[in-house]
Amino acid sequence: MANNKKNASSNTWSKAENTKTVNTQKATQVKAEAAYNKEIVDKYKQAINSTNNSSNKKVAPKKVAETKVEEVKVAEANPVDKKEATKKPTPKKVAEHKVAPKAEKTLSKKEEKLIEKLNKKEIIKQKLAEDKKSKKENKKQAKLIYKEQIQLEKERVLLEKQANELKIKQETEAEAKRLALENEKAEKLANAQKEAEAKRIAAEQVKAEKAAKKAEQAEAKRIALENEKAEKLAKAEKLINDKKIADEAKRLAAVKAEQEKQAEAKKVSSKKEKVEAEKSPEQKPEVDETKVLSKKDKKFKEANTVEVKEAEVFEVTAESEAKREFIELEPKINFDKGVKGLKQKNKYQKQLTNKYSKEILSEGAIVTTTNCHPNTLEHIIELKDVKKSYITGDLETPILKGIDVKLDKGDFIVILGPSGSGKTTFLNVISGLDKATEGDVFILGSNLSLLKDSHLTKFRRRNVGFIFQQYNLLTNLTSKENAEVGQNLANKNKQGMSIEEIFETIGMKEQMNKYPHQMSGGQQQRVSIARALAKNPEILFADEPTGALDEEMGRKVLEILVKVNREQKTTVVVVTHNPNIAKIANTVIHIKNGLIDSLEKNSKPADPKTIEWS
Repeated sequence: MANNKKNASSNTWSKAENTKTVNTQKATQVKAEAAYNKEIVDKYKQAINSTNNSSNKKVAPKKVAETKVEEVKVAEANPVDKKEATKKPTPKKVAEHKVAPKAEKTLSKKEEKLIEKLNKKEIIKQKLAEDKKSKKENKKQAKLIYKEQIQLEKERVLLEKQANELKIKQETEAEAKRLALENEKAEKLANAQKEAEAKRIAAEQVKAEKAAKKAEQAEAKRIALENEKAEKLAKAEKLINDKKIADEAKRLAAVKAEQEKQAEAKKVSSKKEKVEAEKSPEQKPEVDETKVLSKKDKKFKEANTVEVKEAEVFEVTAESEAKREFIELEPKINFDKGVKGLKQKNKYQKQLTNKYSKEILSEGAIVTTTNCHPNTLEHIIELKDVKKSYITGDLETPILKGIDVKLDKGDFIVILGPSGSGKTTFLNVISGLDKATEGDVFILGSNLSLLKDSHLTKFRRRNVGFIFQQYNLLTNLTSKENAEVGQNLANKNKQGMSIEEIFETIGMKEQMNKYPHQMSGGQQQRVSIARALAKNPEILFADEPTGALDEEMGRKVLEILVKVNREQKTTVVVVTHNPNIAKIANTVIHIKNGLIDSLEKNSKPADPKTIEWS
């Protein structure tokens, strides 16, 4: 409706504009004709005056005709309007304005035509007046229509505004409803997620508790096994020492008996010589003492000599290093796969062990199966293509999957890795507690992979010290006596700290005569360090040394290890799950999935007092 009114208003204004243009044109034409008609009127007046003067009778047209001349010109200028005026004459108006001459004078045809023409022009003028009035009315009507259109437009705008406001209000209400529904939906979803998360957390907690319980049980079993192993080891060492003492006592007794027997034999021989000398002046040859010894005595002496030789362990020095024999074996690769192949590898390794073990231990022979040439003066530990697998029934479980690494003498080394990554197996292999399935494990130049178990034990006693998480102290011995157990296995050719110096280093001098049950966990751990240091080892291995300690005692233990490393130049290897401990090391090894994931060097190791503890 509003649009229709607007269109009507536009049409009205268009018509008004067209009318204005036409009127302008007409006015121009009227002005043009007005000049022409004025001349005719002037001539007409002169003719009338001349006629009146001649007859002394003056006939004049009405003033109406004079005043209408200009309008007649307008009518002549506009043929269209003139035509219309001609076609539609108004008889009444013509009669009203007709100019009639006086009765005294008869007008000529020319004058009548002129008068008729003037009358027609008067009609045209009236028509123009009517058109002007009509135009004025049209203009007025257009103004009214325009005002009406403006009012309608205002109403339309108001209606549109109200409609828009209503629409906006409806949209706002709809949006508010939508947001309310979305918020409600989001709240429901958030509540559902919270409930699900709570359930998941609860399930994880239950799972973690079970895993922790299982881990505790496994740890308890492992601790029990380690304790049992340590007790067995201590008993075995004690038996070996007792046996050595007994054998030494037997040997001394045998030597003494032998000496007494030789003295007795000398007495007997001297008596015989005297008797013989009395009988004959000829000289008899001296009796050889070795011939006097019985066969049994000879065997005993030879056995003691062999035992002493077997106990010797090659010591690496700058002089002895140059004399070491290098033996390179061709690697054997035609093994089957799986458990069968693993058994074949173990059998082949046993053959090599039987052949080269004694030569490696006593003579320092460098035997390689992987074309490795270890630099024993620079690298204290060197591994090449080391693998370790276990057999469970018909199943092979690979733990180490091919490790190559070189570690320098005197370094403080930290081994990191997640549970099950193989870091403990790696420690056992490089410390000689376990043997690799494949590859070469060179420690101080000796290939531990080719040593017999008995020779491996001798190598560990001579060169390696251990610190375990569970201390493994002998409960019936004091702190000092536990340390002396390690000192009895020490390398006699290498000068080390005394027991008193060691206990002073670890800050336990006042607890030297205390038993393990009289000390805290941290104190027992420090005594286990003292026992390891008493051996004066080349390498000190520590498996989770701070795992069972609080922060204060853990820091003290780390301070002792750092002090031993820096002052005694002892190579220290620590396995831990705490990444912060790695900051005190100058070499950090990350093990993942049985392989070395990264090896980092730290030129500025931190002080144990400054590291974070988690």
